[in-house]
Amino acid sequence: MATLVLDNGAYTAKIGYSQEKVSVIPNCQFRSKTSRLKTFTANQLDEIKDPSGLFYILPFQKGYLVNWDVQRKVWDHLFGKEKFKNLFRQQQKILQQARVVQNQKLKTVRELYEQFVKNMGDMEKSHDSFLQGAQQELRKEMASLQKKILMDTQQQEMATVRKSLQSMLF
Repeated sequence: MATLVLDNGAYTAKIGYSQEKVSVIPNCQFRSKTSRLKTFTANQLDEIKDPSGLFYILPFQKGYLVNWDVQRKVWDHLFGKEKFKNLFRQQQKILQQARVVQNQKLKTVRELYEQFVKNMGDMEKSHDSFLQGAQQELRKEMASLQKKILMDTQQQEMATVRKSLQSMLF
């Protein structure tokens, strides 16, 4: 966004945006010598065909601001409704562009979140099935180990019984 720059000099005012050409405007008011009611402010002098019938009123004398009314009218002309309308339109465009970008980012974040939730659900299901498979394997191994232990125990008992029978018989 361009910044509005104003150099309020005693004789000329320079105004413009930081990235554009600066306008040099007289910092004064002009009045007609014949009709005192008709006044021209700042660059309105460009509209006059014959400026010889005008006298000017400066807001500054010897570097000091002495006529606030003239300076206020020059500022009102420089920062008139058109300037503010243009600034408002410019800022409105920038805000709309920022809003569009923000909405796109928000949409992307929502999509990422939904994908994350879906992946978490899939991972939980995968984890549950893996866990069930592992538990089933452990059960089978436990059952086979129990059978083996039972068989070993039975064989040991049989061996003990045989020894005792052999010792009784012989």
